[in-house]
Amino acid sequence: MIHTNQSSTNMNMRVNGVLELSLNNGDRVLELEHGNCSHLRMLMSHAQGIEYNGLEISPLLTDEAKRINTKLLSKYSVQFKGYEGYKIPFPDYRFDKTFTVNSLSLLKNPIRFMDEMFRVLCYGGKSVVVVSQTSALFDEISSLAKLVGKTPFKLLHLKTKKELLQDKFGDFVERKYQIAVLGKAR
Repeated sequence: MIHTNQSSTNMNMRVNGVLELSLNNGDRVLELEHGNCSHLRMLMSHAQGIEYNGLEISPLLTDEAKRINTKLLSKYSVQFKGYEGYKIPFPDYRFDKTFTVNSLSLLKNPIRFMDEMFRVLCYGGKSVVVVSQTSALFDEISSLAKLVGKTPFKLLHLKTKKELLQDKFGDFVERKYQIAVLGKAR
């Protein structure tokens, strides 16, 4: 797949992350760091009765997500909120599925962040973490697995994908990314 900019590359990573969630009717979904959330229509099309909650550190991106998804906000159970980046403002066991794309490498304490993802995930729930090649967590296949090993999550599987994108100079470069599918045992 050829992409022409970072935004569309992140879109492909988000689509693959959503596919790994294996959404079911009535799932309660939390996305952390949703960006402009231009992928929401695709996510909502995977099952009926999905309740989507998106948290974003950037007020600008939260507002943009609301603007882009105005029709979906009135049609479905969709909510966008800002947050400080570590403490997820929801109670324990609130979500069936959680996911995040390209956010762990931006954090000083990714383990704390993943512990919070675990806290709000219900037993038997699934979490998906997508990390790009540009992240230090990607340097070795085992780096992301080692990080997961320091959290209460169970690593269900880890995939590496690649895509071709066009950089700002018009050159095509291959970019790899990993998708970690995590579980919370009953």
